[in-house]
Amino acid sequence: MNYQLKRIGVWSAVKISFLINGLLGLILGFFAGFILFFFRALLMNFAEFQGGMDINPSMMGGAFAIIILPLMYAFFLAVVNGIIITGVSVLLYNLFSNLTGGIEIELNSIALAQAAAPPMQRQTPPPIQPAENTIPPDKTDEPKNPVDGDDKREEPPLTSEGGVDV
Repeated sequence: MNYQLKRIGVWSAVKISFLINGLLGLILGFFAGFILFFFRALLMNFAEFQGGMDINPSMMGGAFAIIILPLMYAFFLAVVNGIIITGVSVLLYNLFSNLTGGIEIELNSIALAQAAAPPMQRQTPPPIQPAENTIPPDKTDEPKNPVDGDDKREEPPLTSEGGVDV
């Protein structure tokens, strides 16, 4: 089966790219911040060992390296790469796919291999047979006909609105 990818939805591609690049930015920013934090500590120890060179501790690290840097990387990658570059790339693809016909994709269907055991067959229970007449005929649930005279309905008492019997 051959298919052609003729058009990509710009907004759907930008949404996915924004999320993926934002997540990658957080991960890369965390690793970059950790490396900067590590080298700051290494430089501080080296400076003390060499005779006390004064290095400004706010120069490379601390909370900036571990907290702020991942957020900056995430924002930069999500906005620049996730929105701008992906949006322009998708627009260009849609323009050129109209001229060239798009990307051809060949898809094959894969048949599942048969299991070694035979397939289980669904077993249906035997039909339910009606029970023989176990209920006596006089105890049936059939409603009685009120015309037969067995009707014992009570009439409501006659009262006036004031509660006095009439």
